[in-house]
Amino acid sequence: GYAVLAVNYRGSSGYGRKFQDQPKRNLGVLPQEDLADAVRWAVAQGIADPARVAIMGWGFGGTCALLGLSREPGLYRCAISMDGTTDWVATLAYRRQSDTGAIASLLDTVGDPGRDAAALREASPLHQADRLTAPVLLVIGNGYRVLPEENTAYVAALKRAGKPHEVLSKQNDIEGFNDTKGRVELLTRIERFLAANMTAK
Repeated sequence: GYAVLAVNYRGSSGYGRKFQDQPKRNLGVLPQEDLADAVRWAVAQGIADPARVAIMGWGFGGTCALLGLSREPGLYRCAISMDGTTDWVATLAYRRQSDTGAIASLLDTVGDPGRDAAALREASPLHQADRLTAPVLLVIGNGYRVLPEENTAYVAALKRAGKPHEVLSKQNDIEGFNDTKGRVELLTRIERFLAANMTAK
């Protein structure tokens, strides 16, 4: 079995507006610092083996998983990213066209491509692919969360950088991971990936 630590990093809801707003336009730094601090706490408590820590998340958590490998070399043995945004500029451009009612709030939270270009680049795993230090399992669903072009570009960046990675995609599957068959396939693949990359040395 695995010890699992779910972290309410800065930006999480339920802890007041100040806590939730702290990472505004700085998503590539503060949440990642909190995740790394939590890992070091778990190690200090004797809960986690410092040589066998994985990072996994869905949505923004998936983005954090990829950023964790580039920001904290040696802290994580592997990462599993499920539908994580890999290029915020591309995502914002798409949302500007598809979700005009929410774009102002999104720009305020994530950042404006013109004003916050450097921060958005730092928060986009696409631009950190060459800094990865451990294997990645990239899980791609069939929803709207991440553009197909983003996934294609990120996988291409991993290949160019020669980084070990696996891809599980349901991008063109109507059911995706929503039915029992898809969920079993996802969990089986995650279990296999962790077993291959978290073995004791």
